Amino acid sequence: MTVQNAKMMFCCVITAMILAILPLTPTGAAAPDVGLVTNLSGEAVYWNHQENQTPAQAQAFLKIRQGDNFELKEGGSLQLLYFSGGRQETWKGPASVQVGEAESRAAEGKTQSAPEIKILSSKVANRMKGAPLVVSRSDVRTGGGSTVMREQTHGVGVIRSMAPAKEDSPLPRPKPLTAQAQKEMKQAEKVYQDLRKQAKADDPTPEIYLLSVYAEYGSYKKMIEVIDSMLAKKPGDPKLMKLKAQARSKL
Repeated sequence: MTVQNAKMMFCCVITAMILAILPLTPTGAAAPDVGLVTNLSGEAVYWNHQENQTPAQAQAFLKIRQGDNFELKEGGSLQLLYFSGGRQETWKGPASVQVGEAESRAAEGKTQSAPEIKILSSKVANRMKGAPLVVSRSDVRTGGGSTVMREQTHGVGVIRSMAPAKEDSPLPRPKPLTAQAQKEMKQAEKVYQDLRKQAKADDPTPEIYLLSVYAEYGSYKKMIEVIDSMLAKKPGDPKLMKLKAQARSKL
């Protein structure tokens, strides 16, 4: 064997060893969720070129990713919450918005009003990652039936995507409440009251937060009470009606 052939064989062996220990990451993997559409009025579409996603109808409770683009029509309002940093933005239409890692910006070349900014505590924002109201991105694109997949975030089943919806609820089974759990729920209810005082009447952010806490501890009777208060403002909302049915099935 020549020296040159030996070197080539050595390089091939080293390359194979490196590839063997590298984590297998699928190409074109979706970017992580960075936030949530906490409120939406009027018409808006969103798309993501990085995911080769064509424009689809935006909805409240949709999780957002870096690279998402939103086009909001005149008279509409779009509210985004970023999990990292708790930045909450309210954009008024017409607006073209590009989602970043921790904040949004107006689309390049677009002249529009700056958003109204509000900063929530990181504790509140992080808790809302597990909100049981989240809308599947794939469901929005296809316009088909709801889809669910279990994802553990503080022990909460989160509505995401991939699996066809079934009659059973993605919410976890009720469990006995420990003294610590009851204490944390009481604290969350106080936080909710503070959020409610600071939020506008049509802003469901405080309720989304409280639902996340109740879902974590399996307090479904209290969840239904919160959902009913939300339905009073949005009668017949399909996402709220579905969540209420799921919560009732656990009682």
